[in-house]
Amino acid sequence: MSEDEDGVVVDHVYEGLPAEKGGLKEHDLIVEIDGNGKLDQKSFREALNKKETGDKVKLKVRREGKDKDLTIELQKFDQDKLGAGGQSMIWRG
Repeated sequence: MSEDEDGVVVDHVYEGLPAEKGGLKEHDLIVEIDGNGKLDQKSFREALNKKETGDKVKLKVRREGKDKDLTIELQKFDQDKLGAGGQSMIWRG
């Protein structure tokens, strides 16, 4: 990601969970959520906070220089299964 590029980099994708099922991969750059760009970590979390379990989010991700559109259905965050770092694209609902 260049310094003048907006977005949120995906650190980790858990196997079998919504992010993986929706096609998100580690190192993807999320550049839009539900059509809203100019993302940073804060605005991305704010957008997700407005969602409920079962909602679908439309993401535009940049992977290897190409944009891809993905749809991911959110599910309830289960910290017991994932540990403290497992909040990526699962959300807490």
